[in-house]
Amino acid sequence: MNPDLIASAEKKLADLLTFFEVNPQVESEFDGETLHLRVEADTTGRLIGRRGETLQALQHLLNMMLRRETTERVYVQIDVGGYKQARLGRLVERAHELALKVAEDGQEAELAHLT
Repeated sequence: MNPDLIASAEKKLADLLTFFEVNPQVESEFDGETLHLRVEADTTGRLIGRRGETLQALQHLLNMMLRRETTERVYVQIDVGGYKQARLGRLVERAHELALKVAEDGQEAELAHLT
């Protein structure tokens, strides 16, 4: 990914959050496919929203802004205060618990809706 595009993504996100009176620190990491933006701020709950809805909307908005800026394939993921990382950890833990239960009693099981 073009380094200028990464810098643009960081700046756009910081500017958006500053507009909403949030003082963010934005760090980025590109893994070859996805640009991961990690945000630390004084008010993380407000940025995450109920069940991550605000965070998802912010991510969608930033992806749309960047797609207008380049013909390069761009996908940005935003994590605020480690929310997504913690949520992934809980999901993995729940999947392991369920797998053990299924192996133990032989009954099918389903994970709840993962929104």
